[in-house]
Amino acid sequence: MEKVLTYALDKMGTHSDSPWYRSTCLFVMEFQGVPDSGTANSAAVWSMITDRLQRQLSPRSWLHYDGNARLYCVTLGMAIEAAADYGEFLSTVLDEPLQLVDGSELSVDLRVGGAIARQTAPVTSQQLMTQAEKMLEKSSLWGRSRFRMIDASASS
Repeated sequence: MEKVLTYALDKMGTHSDSPWYRSTCLFVMEFQGVPDSGTANSAAVWSMITDRLQRQLSPRSWLHYDGNARLYCVTLGMAIEAAADYGEFLSTVLDEPLQLVDGSELSVDLRVGGAIARQTAPVTSQQLMTQAEKMLEKSSLWGRSRFRMIDASASS
């Protein structure tokens, strides 16, 4: 994950004329209610979650799964307002329960924390990650389907 962020942040500094590199956003998504990795349904549930998210992602977004109930989404080129709207949207993707193969439903809680690095005020990948993680902690205090975001450039 850090390599992807470092690459995106480096490109942001060297491609000032490209709208793809005017910003780098990191959204950290934490899930609750997903079966433990040792259970039979776990792989199927994660497949459904990532499928639902992938269908909603911007073409400028990439997902990374950490293996511990978290997904990271790196998105390039968004204005601050668009990134905030995108994070709010992502936080609602799992509002509808997942339909399992056996016909049952599974409600999964999703919280999202985000941070954006702008071309005009660069930050390191570690600073961006730290700020996004802090926003995830804050969103967790507010309950289900919550999102918080910060401009990492302004807070570093």
